[in-house]
Amino acid sequence: MIPGLTVHHAKISRRLKTLGMNSLLTSISDLRAEEIIDLYGKRNRVKHCFRTINNMDMGFPLYHRSPIK
Repeated sequence: MIPGLTVHHAKISRRLKTLGMNSLLTSISDLRAEEIIDLYGKRNRVKHCFRTINNMDMGFPLYHRSPIK
């Protein structure tokens, strides 16, 4: 132990019980909870892919011009 350091075991215990639990707020009322959680996970995968693309400098602008008629 470090002198002068106090450990609040009750606070640590409370915090450990909530690890891995998240709250999701949504206005979607026509889906079951399992389906909403699945959608949330898919959204996170998409965000991760975009982040990866941007970090690898693969997200460069693509310019396209159609011929003038």
